[in-house]
Amino acid sequence: MSGLTTFLDRAHPAILYTIAAVLIAIAAVSDLLTGPEVQWAIFYLPPVAMLAWHRHWGAARLAAITCGIVSVFVDVYSAEAFQITAVQLWNAGVSTGVFLFVGFLLGQLRGLLREEHQMARTDELTGVANNRSFLEYATLELARQRRYYHPLSLAFLDCDNFKRVNDFYGHAKGDELLRRLALTITQTLREVDVVARLGGDEFAILLPESDQKAAAYVIRKLRNALKPVGEDYGVTFSMGIVTYLQPAESVDQMLKAADKVMYEVKRAGKNSAKHRTYGRFRGDDDNMQGVLPGL
Repeated sequence: MSGLTTFLDRAHPAILYTIAAVLIAIAAVSDLLTGPEVQWAIFYLPPVAMLAWHRHWGAARLAAITCGIVSVFVDVYSAEAFQITAVQLWNAGVSTGVFLFVGFLLGQLRGLLREEHQMARTDELTGVANNRSFLEYATLELARQRRYYHPLSLAFLDCDNFKRVNDFYGHAKGDELLRRLALTITQTLREVDVVARLGGDEFAILLPESDQKAAAYVIRKLRNALKPVGEDYGVTFSMGIVTYLQPAESVDQMLKAADKVMYEVKRAGKNSAKHRTYGRFRGDDDNMQGVLPGL
């Protein structure tokens, strides 16, 4: 069942509409063959429920109205009177109302579940990914790296003197800084990159398929974008970046490595970035391990 649900979630809308049309046709034919003595109203519900759950309320509403119209014409044809009576209209209206009600409830429920799922993966203050979501993304990228042998980079960013902002201007100002920081990072990165707030004023940035040169370019661009933010709030930013040309043992290893490099920047005076590379490309003769210059 989970496999079917996943398929329907990922299916193109045209496929869902086709499936719904087939289900409605099957229900109508079965209703027609069994005659008016057997009620088939409940069998019109699956296509409505499917569209409500996997598409949206508008699609479910259209399916519900279609089912109501089909059911009344089936009743008319089965009665061989070839005219629509008040009773048939009433029955069709009641059935359509039930279809609409069920579709609306399922659509609302799915919307709430999606919203709850999104909130569980998002940092409430900044709107970027939270620690749990970041670990999921990073684990998937690490698995892809093991399969395709693409380079993978990760940056760890810490806001220097963030506590002073909270102490002098209040936590509301500190929260404002974090939101602006997250927005600036997100707007600067590529769509495939992932930024997450790991806690406090610490952010992690995952750069898929990025070697030393690509990661260095992104970090320079990001540091330039963050300069006005730091000037507005009287803070600076320390960053530690690690590039793995060969897969790390785990995401935790990458995070610890980036965190360690970031603290080297802190001890050296803050407001800078340091980049360390691990491993070498498959087939390279030169050892690619080492520390790149501060960015």
